[in-house]
Amino acid sequence: MLKWLALAFVLSAPIVGCADEIDRHIDCNQICSKYKECFGGDSYDADACADRCEDNAAADANYDQKTDLCENCLDDRTCTSSAFACTGECAGVVP
Repeated sequence: MLKWLALAFVLSAPIVGCADEIDRHIDCNQICSKYKECFGGDSYDADACADRCEDNAAADANYDQKTDLCENCLDDRTCTSSAFACTGECAGVVP
């Protein structure tokens, strides 16, 4: 029985890591898209922003947590509302 539990744990570990990468990708894309929509304009490169965000989040657990907080704050907010309500959560994540 213990062997089966150990095997299940080993096999599920890559799925957990993959879920973290997917969450990070979604968070960073939503953050950078919102920044482009609200502040950056057409010339702002949201894809480059998302790439930097994902790289930073993968390298630093605190930054990764900050992207979660920022994206959660921005969710379903207008540009005006997010500018005032999410300053603390999103400071240092973008541009």
